[in-house]
Amino acid sequence: MFFPFINWLMEQCSVRSINCLYFVARDGYVLKQMADILIQHNNLDIKTEYLYGSKKAWRTAGLDVNNKELSKQFITSLLWTHKNIDEVCNISEEEFCKLVPKEFHNFKKGLKPSKVIKLKEYLLNSDDFIKFAAEKNIDKKIMAAKYLKQEIFKNQYKNIAFVDIDGSGFTQNCMSSIIRTFTDKELTSFYIFSTPASFLPLNIKTNYFAALKKPMLGHIIELLARAPHGQTLGYKETENSIEPVLEEINLELIKEWKFDDYVEGIKEFTSAFNEYVKNYPEISFDSHILINQYVKFIVEEIDEETANLLGNITHSLTGEEKREFAPVIDCWKALKYLFSDKIETENILFSQMRSKKFAQNIIEYKKTHPQFRKEIVNVLINKKKKQARLTLLGIKFNLDKKIWKDKI
Repeated sequence: MFFPFINWLMEQCSVRSINCLYFVARDGYVLKQMADILIQHNNLDIKTEYLYGSKKAWRTAGLDVNNKELSKQFITSLLWTHKNIDEVCNISEEEFCKLVPKEFHNFKKGLKPSKVIKLKEYLLNSDDFIKFAAEKNIDKKIMAAKYLKQEIFKNQYKNIAFVDIDGSGFTQNCMSSIIRTFTDKELTSFYIFSTPASFLPLNIKTNYFAALKKPMLGHIIELLARAPHGQTLGYKETENSIEPVLEEINLELIKEWKFDDYVEGIKEFTSAFNEYVKNYPEISFDSHILINQYVKFIVEEIDEETANLLGNITHSLTGEEKREFAPVIDCWKALKYLFSDKIETENILFSQMRSKKFAQNIIEYKKTHPQFRKEIVNVLINKKKKQARLTLLGIKFNLDKKIWKDKI
C-alpha cells in the first residue's frame, strides 16, 4: 500500500525539482526507509532527512496573534477535546477560567454540545485568549524555530518538501508558522491522504489519495508506520545543537511486537518490488487500488489474524504509548460496555475480533441495541407537561395519573 505512494513521491521530486524530503516523525520513519531504498537502487539525486515533530511540539508553538486563520484552526481543533484545553494550551485551569465567562469554568467535567459551540464563538471573538496562549508558549516557539532552522539550513537544500501519512493539515500549518519566523522559503507537504476535517492549507499541500470518508481510518493506517521512539514533546539546547525531547516509552513492547523484523521485511519487499517495476516499465504502479482494497478490508472484512497483528500495537490516538491499540475484551468488560457505553479500546471492531465468542456476541448485540440500558430500565419525567414514563424490560408504563392526581 505504501509503495505506490513512495514511488509517486520520487516522480514528484523530479517534476517539482525537489532535492530533499523531510519525513516527519513518527509516521515518516517507515516511509523514509522505503524512500532511501528507491533512491539508492535507482540512482536518484534526492536526499532524505528525518524531522522530529508532533502535535505537542508544534501546535501551541505555532500560535501567532497576527495569523487569524491559524488562530481559528487552533480554536476549532482545541474544542474537539475541550476537557483538556488547559493541558493542550500549556496553561493552568485557573488561567483559562480567568479568560472566559463563568459558564465555561466547569469545562473539565465536560460541556454540553450547545455550550461547546458557545465557547467556540466566544474564543473566536476574543483576542485575549490567543494572545495569552501565544505569550505563554513563546519559549516553546523559540526552541522549535531554532530546531527547524538548524535542520532546514544545515545542508542548504534548494527545494524541500515534508512527508506525512494522514492529517487535517493543521499541525503542518503550525510548523509553517514557526518556519515563517526565519525564512520565506516555499513549503510543500505531501500526504498519502487527508482526513475529512481538512483545514485550509497555509502552505502547499498535496494528497496522493483522496480524503478518507471515515476520519478514524487514518489512525488505523498509521499503525503500519510506527517508530522505535516516543512522540516529540519539544526541544532542548545542548552544547553543539538543538535536540528533540522525546516521550519515554516501553521499548520492550516494541521488541515484543518484532518491530525490527517488520522493518526489515518492508525493506526486502521494497527492494524486490522496485526490481519488478523496473523489469515491467509498461505497467503503471501509480495506482490507488491497493489502498482502496486495504481500506475496504479494514472496515468490512478484517480477520482475527490481522486484528491481532494491529490490535496489540502499543498506541493511542493521543500519542501516548501506554496500552494496546485494541486490547482483547473479556466477558466482564463486555457486559460493562453493554450497560455503560464505556470500553477501553481505540477500535471496537479490532477488539471484538480478538475476543472470545461470548464477548464478541455481547459487543455485537450492543451495536444493534445502542440504547440497551434505557431499554432495560429508564425513567422519564417532564414536570412541565406532567408526563412520567417508566420503561422496564422494553415495556413502557404510564405514570402520569399516579404522580399528578388532577391530570385528566
